[in-house]
Amino acid sequence: MTGGAGGVGLLSSPARASAPRAAAVAGNRWTDVAVPALGHWSPERRVTVVVPYHQAPTELARTLAGLSRQSYPRELLQVVVVDDGSQPPLAPPASGGGLRVHVVRQDDRGYGLARARNTGAAVAGGEAVVFLDCDMVPEAWQVESHARWHHVVGDALVVGSRRHVTFDGVGPAALTALPAGAGVDLLVGERPQVVPDHIERNLARTDQLTSRHTDLFRVVSGGNLSVLAETFHRLGGFDETFAQWGAEDTELGFRAFTDGALLVPDRQALCWHQGLPGYVTEAKQRSLQEQRAKIAHLIAHPGFRHCSQGRSYRVPRVVVTVRAGDAGAADLERVVESVLRNRFHDLVVVLDVSEAHPQVVWLRRQLGPDPRVWVGAGIDGDALFPNAPLRMTLTPTCELGPDAVERLVRLVDDPVEGVGAIRVTVP
Repeated sequence: MTGGAGGVGLLSSPARASAPRAAAVAGNRWTDVAVPALGHWSPERRVTVVVPYHQAPTELARTLAGLSRQSYPRELLQVVVVDDGSQPPLAPPASGGGLRVHVVRQDDRGYGLARARNTGAAVAGGEAVVFLDCDMVPEAWQVESHARWHHVVGDALVVGSRRHVTFDGVGPAALTALPAGAGVDLLVGERPQVVPDHIERNLARTDQLTSRHTDLFRVVSGGNLSVLAETFHRLGGFDETFAQWGAEDTELGFRAFTDGALLVPDRQALCWHQGLPGYVTEAKQRSLQEQRAKIAHLIAHPGFRHCSQGRSYRVPRVVVTVRAGDAGAADLERVVESVLRNRFHDLVVVLDVSEAHPQVVWLRRQLGPDPRVWVGAGIDGDALFPNAPLRMTLTPTCELGPDAVERLVRLVDDPVEGVGAIRVTVP
């Protein structure tokens, strides 16, 4: 093992594997993707495991012991531990098991989990990144379970499973002494175990994330999660403004799902959380309340915000684009105002009008100051609001009724109908 930021870079391995294509499946039917069985394939892709750490040396030692047992080829595996301002700083771990471990330190600016994950991903040499919390002991096949998906499809966000159990009296040596391929349950299987209820409940509700529900991202948990590095960076990584406990992983899941990622719940990518769920302190309850207020503006879904008339949010649910063409200003104003009058308020309007339009100045002055309207030439609603999940395009003669947007959104949201796109032809 090696320490320090120096030397953290590309792994020495065969030529970089070509990036796989996005999954060609309907909706989020990850079960239609053929992935190899564990132990019956030949990995080629480099993988970096990013472990955020803050003053938990005992837990980290067990986690690294679990990583030293991985079935994934050692020459394709790298571990980056990001020390989030611990005092004293984390010393480079002792060498063992041929595992390459690099320690990167970041300044203590308060709760830095999102930033630590981004820091690790920034220096990762792997084509795929597995995020693993420092108090999670992985099964020997955990990395392999994640990595196989990233060999087959290019847009997978793989959510591993976890069980909570106490590790009292079980040290790193006991873990590394387990027979090859043996499960950690040989050491802790007789102890009380807890699985996260909210994750299991949402998996059951959505038929293991294969339904047409629009909130499949609820199960995304950053403590055992993987994605191609290229996809992670394109998404923008974790939002580092999440500087207190809770919800940074859900928000990333929302952005990934909106971007078209395939959300995969892989139960074989199993980790053991060191310790049973504890009492949620008053401070954590307050933090969660505050984070809910924050994500209401970032996660454009009715399950995370009050969609009352008159409320606007940073990320709108619907972006309505009106292509002006050579239509007159009066017609364009009527169309824009018909959208704004809709009972469904969680939307913005983009009026794409040429600078050569004879009334472009009037349109900009008349409509542009409205906080829900953007006016200009070649304005790209997708670029303005990349995380808005729904898009609507109108011709300059399509004046909407007051409930039109709401009715269309209901069709898209209906998990039974499974509507992905709607085209309406008007006389």
